[in-house]
Amino acid sequence: MRFSHAEENSALPVSIYQLMANPEKYDGKEVYVIGFMHLEFEGDVLYAHREDWVHTLIQNGLALDVPKSEYAKWLKINNNYVVVQALFSATERGHFALRAGSLTKISKLAKWQVPKR
Repeated sequence: MRFSHAEENSALPVSIYQLMANPEKYDGKEVYVIGFMHLEFEGDVLYAHREDWVHTLIQNGLALDVPKSEYAKWLKINNNYVVVQALFSATERGHFALRAGSLTKISKLAKWQVPKR
């Protein structure tokens, strides 16, 4: 599955760094963001980069509120870069409040396809 921001014009295109630096600016807003997804027990996270997961840089990630009904499907694309459209929460910060924020009410999630140059 692939979708572009042009198709999802209701969401704000942002980077994880924008969300981490100015969480209050985006709190409660629908965002469109790309990052490295890693799913595990009590640790479903969208990281800025794969290396952030490898080196356990937990503050460089956002908690993902993955619906149980979608979990098995999303596990198939685990440990890949993905594009996510969701509501951003600055106050919900995942398990033990370890993350910089969270992506809730996820409406779209797909493996990121690098655009051809």
